[in-house]
Amino acid sequence: MRHLYGRQRRNGEIIFGGDRESLGYISTPEPAGIEVNRSHAAEVISLLASLPIARAWAGLMAFSIDGAPIIGRISLRPDLFIVSGMSSSGFGRGPMAGKLAADYIRTGHRALVLDETDPDRCVTES
Repeated sequence: MRHLYGRQRRNGEIIFGGDRESLGYISTPEPAGIEVNRSHAAEVISLLASLPIARAWAGLMAFSIDGAPIIGRISLRPDLFIVSGMSSSGFGRGPMAGKLAADYIRTGHRALVLDETDPDRCVTES
């Protein structure tokens, strides 16, 4: 199953990405995957088929054990906060996750929406 996401930046650049593969860390995008993403993106916005690809990237996708984000204070290390586990939705959720974490760190008050992201449900120390 292909997971495609995208947006347009203020400078007009259109960014699309996607795919989930459990291959470890690969720092070079695979050309075949780039073409598959281009094809899927062009199905949504046909103009994209004729535009050049300016850049490509590859990296890790952080999946939590239960699939939900991990945002908050680590009880075992009270001065340590984490924002992770957003897998392929970090592109869209990341800015708000960062703001919520920053507000929590600054004020000491956790927003109610962060209750379901509590690191204590899956962060352990051996």
